[in-house]
Amino acid sequence: MKQTFYKTLHGHKLEFNRLLYPVHYNVITKDGEKAEGKKFLLARDETNMWRVKKTEDLPNWFDEISMDVHNTIADNEYSPIN
Repeated sequence: MKQTFYKTLHGHKLEFNRLLYPVHYNVITKDGEKAEGKKFLLARDETNMWRVKKTEDLPNWFDEISMDVHNTIADNEYSPIN
């Protein structure tokens, strides 16, 4: 598994940062919206789905790709340590 990695989902460049104790991810947009991008904090919910932790207003595009974001994180969690 990787601590930091990048993936483009549906045309949106995202940076994934795995944080420990408890395990969660910062997902940062890299689309040039702002210099630092918009940051979303994701954690596993009671059904083991990776979801945005805070009840913040999500952009529609992020809500639309949320299952792909979940699958990307799940794939990283279950991949061999590099």
